[in-house]
Amino acid sequence: MSPNTQRACSDHDADAQRRDVALVLFARRREHRGKALGLGRANARLSKLLLEHALHTTRAAAAGRMALAVVTDEPLAEGALAPLHGRGDDDVMQLLQQGDDFESRLLDALRRVAARGYRRLVLVGSDTPSLASADLERAAVTDSARAVLGPCPDGGFYLLSIDSAHLDALAGLPWRRASLYRALRQRLVARGLAIETLTSRADLDSARDVQRAFALLDALSRHYLARSLVDAPAAHARSGRRSDLAPRSRCDGARAPPLA
Repeated sequence: MSPNTQRACSDHDADAQRRDVALVLFARRREHRGKALGLGRANARLSKLLLEHALHTTRAAAAGRMALAVVTDEPLAEGALAPLHGRGDDDVMQLLQQGDDFESRLLDALRRVAARGYRRLVLVGSDTPSLASADLERAAVTDSARAVLGPCPDGGFYLLSIDSAHLDALAGLPWRRASLYRALRQRLVARGLAIETLTSRADLDSARDVQRAFALLDALSRHYLARSLVDAPAAHARSGRRSDLAPRSRCDGARAPPLA
């Protein structure tokens, strides 16, 4: 096979994956997070930081590889889905949550994405700051007989990659209980699916988790800003002028909420 033919086949496979795989970022409702963690007025700020970080991680992993559906309880701010680093992103969509409880909102969102023709759905939340692009890339499998799970130390899961034909396996699960991951895994195995397990990662379920997350998000925001400075117009470097962009963190001056 010639190099040109190999390249054409590779491009065809990539196009097929983009049409088949959708990454679904499901953001938990702010008021529910505040009640669960006792954050008060700090809740809105934490939710904003978490969603910004999750958007950056998911879009970096999805661009050119799979579609991205961002599911929120309210419309995103203008420009929140603008192209990253000046490049265009394929198939980025926003959906608003609909339903009376967590399960109904989640299943409704997944079914709406599947109805657009995506067979493989990769589900993540916005409350796992350590989520890595490598996790998402490993989860973008197209074999309908495989599922990918990312467990949490508390018995939940932070990632699920599943064929849309198996969405009914999510109905009636013990959501927000320590038995959730085990129950879901048992259901998928009972359907004959091969399970790939990712590295265990913690989500935010306590005030101590939140304090650690603020420190991590502060470091990450500095990292993202440093990367954006690298992408600044080359004219600054050629002219020798100092850029007016100073590397300030979005979290500068912010303190983590006190431990409960």
